[in-house]
Amino acid sequence: MKTIFSLTLTLFTGYIFACNNPHFGLALNQRSFYNPAALCPYCVGSTFMSGGSSFIPGAKNISGFNYAFGNDADNFIHGPWDLSYSQMKTPEIKMSAYSMRYAYSMQIGNWKAAIGMRGSRYTIKGNGDAQFSTKLFDADAGIMATNQKGMYFGMSMLHLGSPSRTIRNESGITYSVSLPQTFNVIGGYVQKISPAWDVLPDVSFLSNKMENVFIPGAMIRFKHHYSLGGGMTFASNEKASYQIRAGYMSSKFKFLASACPSPQGWTIETGITWRFWFTQDCDGGTCTVVKPWKKVDDFIRHR
Repeated sequence: MKTIFSLTLTLFTGYIFACNNPHFGLALNQRSFYNPAALCPYCVGSTFMSGGSSFIPGAKNISGFNYAFGNDADNFIHGPWDLSYSQMKTPEIKMSAYSMRYAYSMQIGNWKAAIGMRGSRYTIKGNGDAQFSTKLFDADAGIMATNQKGMYFGMSMLHLGSPSRTIRNESGITYSVSLPQTFNVIGGYVQKISPAWDVLPDVSFLSNKMENVFIPGAMIRFKHHYSLGGGMTFASNEKASYQIRAGYMSSKFKFLASACPSPQGWTIETGITWRFWFTQDCDGGTCTVVKPWKKVDDFIRHR
């Protein structure tokens, strides 16, 4: 008689990123992957391409990446949108997702706010001895507000449906896969010190049924471009750890990286955002960018 084994795999999106950082949470990075309502906190928005990766040098099957293309400026659909692809890999599973998000934005005094949704189609496969494959569909929701001069805050709930599925492979082994609801909060601002120097503090918090993670951090920036700083990670199921951050920032291009010690080695995380179709630079303190889509919007509205 064939013996039936069972294995439960609970997956959560913060698992493999630097120091449990749940949203590629480097200051100024494009973070729509973890908040569907994400706006640019430091500019009026633009067309953008972004990407992020996380890995441990020398470690096998511990990595992840995310790529997105979209527009978060004022446009004729009244809000930011993007299309993205992500992949996460651990020794047990490989998970990939195609996603689409839209957020309705509105002006509230000197602030801009947005409420957004994202739908994702996940493909989850077993690695190593775990031989299985399944597909899931899920949705995320979030809200965000910013003065577009550096101050922002937002919250989101990932995996609203908390989908789960039990799979039985050809060997008679059953696997239970689930994506638990995960609550995220983010916030930050720019504190100017002098015409050449400023500081960018930020905080983030993640909570799901597996852990709670709190990450405060800050980077000091020279001439609005060159940045260096760090952060701390306080997790309910791990001891506190530190994080080193550095990068180059501008209104059109950002490259940010972090490094954090972990039991498997140093976890390296990188993030790149390329913004284009700007007509004027914005330094994160004064934003007077002429909106490139305005003429298109006016044309559509008056037809």
